[in-house]
Amino acid sequence: MLPLVSIVICTQNRLEALRKYALSSVFNVDYPSFEVVIVDDASTDGTKEFLEIFKKGHNNLKVIRNDRKRGLCNARNLGIDHCGGEIIAFTDDDCIVGRDWLKELIEVYAKEDVAVVGGISYRGGNP
Repeated sequence: MLPLVSIVICTQNRLEALRKYALSSVFNVDYPSFEVVIVDDASTDGTKEFLEIFKKGHNNLKVIRNDRKRGLCNARNLGIDHCGGEIIAFTDDDCIVGRDWLKELIEVYAKEDVAVVGGISYRGGNP
């Protein structure tokens, strides 16, 4: 049985990036057991309202909202506090993850001598 993976995405006033990149790719991954935890760090650009509607169609989405801006470190730690997965993966609101992203992470992470797994980042679509 594959482990549940919690994906944490932190955002603050980046609704268009969140919608266009992170959410569209994360909810298209080819992995059967994951949840998404989005931490909204007191956005004022409509992120809160968008996520309230978006959440209704995604049972594996948790939305956490700070009432005032507390910063990325706080947002990541808050996201971790709300994770239910055996493994926690992070991505940013302006990143596109590959369809096999979680399968590849799990494959490497499953090795006995591995504690942390990272990935390759490409800037602007150029390797």
